[in-house]
Amino acid sequence: FNNNMSIKVLRELAPVAFGEALGTFLMCTLGFGVVSTAVLTGFDTSLLEIGIVWGVGVALGVWSSVGLSEGHLNPSITLTLGVTGHLKLLPGVAHLVGQFVGSMLAAVLILVSHWDATLIHGALPFQLQYAAINGSDALGGGIAFLHEVWATAVIGYAVFAIEDGTFKPAAIGAIVASLIAVVGPLTGAGFNPARDFGPRILGAIMRARDDDFLGWDGV
Repeated sequence: FNNNMSIKVLRELAPVAFGEALGTFLMCTLGFGVVSTAVLTGFDTSLLEIGIVWGVGVALGVWSSVGLSEGHLNPSITLTLGVTGHLKLLPGVAHLVGQFVGSMLAAVLILVSHWDATLIHGALPFQLQYAAINGSDALGGGIAFLHEVWATAVIGYAVFAIEDGTFKPAAIGAIVASLIAVVGPLTGAGFNPARDFGPRILGAIMRARDDDFLGWDGV
């Protein structure tokens, strides 16, 4: 009985985890890719262009996963649903595992496809990084945190407020792109712990094998 129950649970949770991994992978592949290409080739990619590519990545990821896992792609959304009682524990864990695995796989793909240039650069360039973060006009940690909180709240509001349908993923992608244009120069536009996780873990691994490797940075 217990074995049958375990198999049943795994069969129910596997599509959820796969859907979240697939959607997050597609989203992060486009997002990480546009930043990495801009940094490693020296191409003058604008914040608007980066925001659009991330927005398209969000829309593609949601479209690809919504039939399997509702297309959260963001632990903030998953945890909100869990805390409010709209998502049970095990499905919630499956969502989170899929999101972090998808981010990690996307980071590995972009590293491999940009291998030589990344080693020369000495860091994984996956993050929006402007003068307001590290320069003379750097925000205080508390203010940057508040910017991230309200931007993530806007995304969460959109996810719950916009009626489900064919165009919902595109609408959410457009909102994410807009928020990147607003918040990106101030905080780097994190918004999503999963998309932050993959490059950090991969950067730590790369730094462990090479002390000269700086981890990860961005444009």
